[in-house]
Amino acid sequence: NNYRSLSLLQKINPEKFKVAELFYNLELLMEKQIKSKNIGLNINIKPIDLELFADKKYIEQTCINLIKNSMDAVGTSNGKIELRAYKENKNPVLEITDNGVGIPEDLKSQVFIPFFTTKKQGSGIGLSLARQIMQMHGGNINFFSEEGKGTILKLVFANEN
Repeated sequence: NNYRSLSLLQKINPEKFKVAELFYNLELLMEKQIKSKNIGLNINIKPIDLELFADKKYIEQTCINLIKNSMDAVGTSNGKIELRAYKENKNPVLEITDNGVGIPEDLKSQVFIPFFTTKKQGSGIGLSLARQIMQMHGGNINFFSEEGKGTILKLVFANEN
């Protein structure tokens, strides 16, 4: 099943949509899980009317996977997750930031390898799937992480102009 998830990605069907709509839908979708773990969620979009031209279904699924990773990383004590959207060099960027355990230095080079996981219940396809989806959009995914301080995952989209 995990292998099929990676190999069955369809072609993307891009459409223009507002990031605010995406983020607030994600907040509603994940609200119960986030509240049950006492995690704070903050949304920051600049400009507020920022739009993406992307496959909304794939981007939403990617964000759900990244938010779930952040939820696992922060645990339940003083956990904070932030969804940010902005433009960097005219490229739209979505960012998921957490104050969780961070990624150990010796594992950073492996996080995008299919089926690599540090979780007992993990499949190891979330980040490799996210990378593949971003590549299909002509963009990329990268991260910054410090052990004990947290992680920032950045989805950088191709310039729409």
